[in-house]
Amino acid sequence: MQNKYATGACDGWKNVRKDSLIGSTANVEGNPVLLNVNDISSRPKTAETLLEIVESEIEYILNVLQAILVAWCTDASGESAKMRRLLVRRYPWLVVLDCWAHQVQLVVGDLWRADDPLIRAMDRATEVVKWFNNHSLALGVLKKEQTTRRTKVLCLILPGATRWTSHFLCISRLLELEECLRLLPVATERHQTLMRAAGPKRDAKNKAAEILRTIVEPGFWEYLKSLWDVLRPFAIASNVTQGDNARLDTVLCTLAHLYHIFSKPSFPECVRRAVLPSLEKRWANADQPIFILAVVLNPYIRARAFHPNSAYRTPAGLRSLVSDAFQRFFGELPDYEMDSAFTDYVAWAGEWSAEGMNLANTRQAAKAQVRLLLHNQTHI
Repeated sequence: MQNKYATGACDGWKNVRKDSLIGSTANVEGNPVLLNVNDISSRPKTAETLLEIVESEIEYILNVLQAILVAWCTDASGESAKMRRLLVRRYPWLVVLDCWAHQVQLVVGDLWRADDPLIRAMDRATEVVKWFNNHSLALGVLKKEQTTRRTKVLCLILPGATRWTSHFLCISRLLELEECLRLLPVATERHQTLMRAAGPKRDAKNKAAEILRTIVEPGFWEYLKSLWDVLRPFAIASNVTQGDNARLDTVLCTLAHLYHIFSKPSFPECVRRAVLPSLEKRWANADQPIFILAVVLNPYIRARAFHPNSAYRTPAGLRSLVSDAFQRFFGELPDYEMDSAFTDYVAWAGEWSAEGMNLANTRQAAKAQVRLLLHNQTHI
């Protein structure tokens, strides 16, 4: 770990004994490291308490691991946000961040607040999964139907607010089992069995009848297919932003891609009205200059990601961002040599050209490593 770059992170939860815990980790150049878990059950749940814990973890990273700490990440709770503001006052060189995988889920949460039949189809899908999972006889009928039409019996997936991508996986699984589910109530014998599964109470029978009407309704499945298209980009974005190898440029490129996707008129207006303002709100609260510089400092992207008319397309437009960041991290203004090198870098010139940085060979080596990882995964 010595002299390697690290990002710290912390989060809180309660264990089975209801103890309030704060756990901290470090990502050291893509390798996760568990730090410490602190029991704060007897302490006030304030930003100041969290700051004390984080400062202790920073000392551990710097002095024990002897890594170079560059950033600290938390969730978006009020205490965490205040702690980050306090932290950056004490460590001005530290980049403080929201968890962007969590931010992506908050955008999905804003989507669920839209009042539209398409969005309400998610609630109906959840009710279908709950009903089958809570009635073993009905679940048995579904499994038996699968054995006649599939080589593998699949379970239904119940989505949860804190289980990221679970809504997408829930819909994906229902669509995989669409044929089996739609055929269940068709045969009189199976229909009667499913109604018996509800029990003798009138309310339970009415609920069963509602579920059976839902799974044979063509419109319900059309809504699910549309929701699958809506949720798939968020599922990808969640997996990208929560990965051990996620970087600041990864986050900004992911946000830009989401904004580009949901700006298309092919998505329903209710979706675009929910998603686009939510993305804008979260980007407005970010440390924008650092994210922009992270994209520029990706040697495969540099300034080409920005619109041709953007100020960030030229060294002159980026110079103030570079100067501010350099002074923040190193306590002094960049000198002429730094300014000249950055100008060449943005222009892909001299030692900063693609050939000078050996980018083609590096890309090929990375692709080879990915192929090796995929090969190893398929042979485990």
